[in-house]
Amino acid sequence: MRIYFMGICGTAMGNAALLMRAAGHDVLGADTGVYPPMSTVLAAAGIELHEGYDPVRLAKLAPELVVIGNAMSRGNPEVEWLLAGRALPFTSLPALLHDHILAHRDNIVVCGTHGKTTTTAMTAFLLRENGRDPGYLIGGVPQDPPTGNHLGTPADPFVIEGDEYDSAFFDKRSKFIHYAPRIAILNNLGFDHADIFRDLTDIKRTFTHLTRIVPRNGAIVFNGDDANLREVVEKVTWCEVLAVGTGKNNIVRIVDFSENAAGISFALHWNGAMWTKIRMTLPGLYNARNAAMAAVATALVLGAGGRIATSPGLDAGGRTKSPAEPQNRADNANASNDSPGEFAPPAPPPPLPPPAPPPPPPAPPAPPQAPLQITPLMLRDRRDFAVPDLVSGRVRVGGHADNSQPDTRSGPAPCATSVTPLQIAGPLARFRGVRRRQETLVSTPALTVIEDFGHHPTALAETLESFRNRFPGATLTAVFEPRSNTARTRALQDDFARALALADEVYLGAINRAEKLAAGERFDAEAVARHLAARNIRAEAFATNAALLAKLAADTLSPATSYSPSASHPRVVIFFSNGSFDGIITKYATVSTAAPTP
Repeated sequence: MRIYFMGICGTAMGNAALLMRAAGHDVLGADTGVYPPMSTVLAAAGIELHEGYDPVRLAKLAPELVVIGNAMSRGNPEVEWLLAGRALPFTSLPALLHDHILAHRDNIVVCGTHGKTTTTAMTAFLLRENGRDPGYLIGGVPQDPPTGNHLGTPADPFVIEGDEYDSAFFDKRSKFIHYAPRIAILNNLGFDHADIFRDLTDIKRTFTHLTRIVPRNGAIVFNGDDANLREVVEKVTWCEVLAVGTGKNNIVRIVDFSENAAGISFALHWNGAMWTKIRMTLPGLYNARNAAMAAVATALVLGAGGRIATSPGLDAGGRTKSPAEPQNRADNANASNDSPGEFAPPAPPPPLPPPAPPPPPPAPPAPPQAPLQITPLMLRDRRDFAVPDLVSGRVRVGGHADNSQPDTRSGPAPCATSVTPLQIAGPLARFRGVRRRQETLVSTPALTVIEDFGHHPTALAETLESFRNRFPGATLTAVFEPRSNTARTRALQDDFARALALADEVYLGAINRAEKLAAGERFDAEAVARHLAARNIRAEAFATNAALLAKLAADTLSPATSYSPSASHPRVVIFFSNGSFDGIITKYATVSTAAPTP
């Protein structure tokens, strides 16, 4: 099929175009100011690119299907031509993904106000590290896995970032409604996207709609510490629901969390029993939760032999099986300093009576290895999410018949023919994260410069709290660009002020597209600066980002100022923006590396 993408250089559109090209379609598209890096990647894949939007050209190109990107609206000349003549069929990006990729896959859909990109990348990475060849579509630039999109093997799951934003100007449903989840990961839920949602109740409603399309042989994995999500899932009776978090009511608990300059460490308990211990170089409790969500989803998939065919790993008693990771492997030993004995799960209660044995001849025995601990999930009390018991067993996952270690980066794994340990801690210890998610650009004893995609007050607060642990004694300098459709308004202004108060000093950039907002609707950076100054936090608002850069460099990089960092008084500068910040992030990082060290 010949498919034309309108707005093809956007991250989601470009990655989807690459997926459709990999699926064998003839792909082309257009955008305004065709720009790298996506334009370069698309051209290298043999995708034809056009500058601007021209209905005459589109008619001559005569594609069989037009994909209208979310950024397109009424008034676009190609949109108006498509609507007026109906000469060509058109669709939205989420609908395209459903119809051509997701409809016949076991999809893991990662949703939430924040953390989606990292959790999607973690889940895809864990599946690959366990010998699978999943498809995936990641809304960012991951370092692991090595690309943002991959078609994968049809028999393996597809992992996709499930955005709650609307699908197109003609389809105001959330994108994730199209994604046919077998497993839905719900990371968190807060008010966002004030341009399309009226209030928090409105967002809860769309997440509720998502839960209603998870099938009975699927599962919902959600943040049990989030009161908004508990409200969303409390009436779900048609599929299994697993709560993950730090609280005692969670089925999978994050315990013994700690953080220092080297990263984070924590343990995961499933049904009260030790499942695995994890060390990661990524910061923050939020990344421990992201990792726990990804690990549980991976366990559900691989615990059912690589597919959730009729139920998420139900045993003969109707309980959901979840494999526990053996703790005597070398990679786990490297991931923790604890002795192997401390990794071992507690002794299980007496096993349930086994089901009737199958007729002879019996299957060949698996190669000898340490037994796995399986944690089955009883149909839980929906008031407290309690789960009663554990039984022993083995889990069949993908691997080579001779039980040798597969090459997880070289394409599809063999069918599930052997009993293979589930790998969680080792891969997560190696996971390098996603570009622009707490990405360190400069690291010296005196100065650390970090770029973060943060554009929601909860995410800003969690990051700043994490950096207090990660950089004890350092001055935290937060540089924030009010850029997203919500951040540039007053909808969450008070929440941003409270979050930024966790820094020692704050530089507020120019409000993006401020001229498109009435003065009474626009984020009031001056008011936020005054609020912070009243709390003894150095804060300043700037009319332009160029002025911000000049002042920030003068304050923090000149040896003549009292604010200049040194090895004895280090500084961490964190840039928060979901856009380019007019290029000042890269400029500051470049200047800081050239500045003399005090």
